[in-house]
Amino acid sequence: MHTPLRTCIGCRQVRPVAQLLRCRVAADHRPVCGRAADRVAGRSAWLCTGSQACLRSAVSRRAFERAWKRSVTTEMIDALGNEFAAAVHGHRGGHMEQLHAADEVGCSAGTKG
Repeated sequence: MHTPLRTCIGCRQVRPVAQLLRCRVAADHRPVCGRAADRVAGRSAWLCTGSQACLRSAVSRRAFERAWKRSVTTEMIDALGNEFAAAVHGHRGGHMEQLHAADEVGCSAGTKG
């Protein structure tokens, strides 16, 4: 059976979809991650599940702008941080500051291979 593979936009590692978190932009210009992103049409950006390092790397490299082929505002980045935390931790109200804590997955963002 074929396992779909995608590339994390943070660390650029190719992984099975089951190990990645999908992020998209909803029609109201709000980023959504996780299962909610599966119900939204549009371009996807993939991140290693639970890796704050991958999220930080993708933000600093402006990888979301390239993946989504659109400009990404500071407000969208803040909302993306909240969505990422909520999707990973299963709750709402995460904050971008929490993403500066140690990684849960141990992904070495910024290193390919």
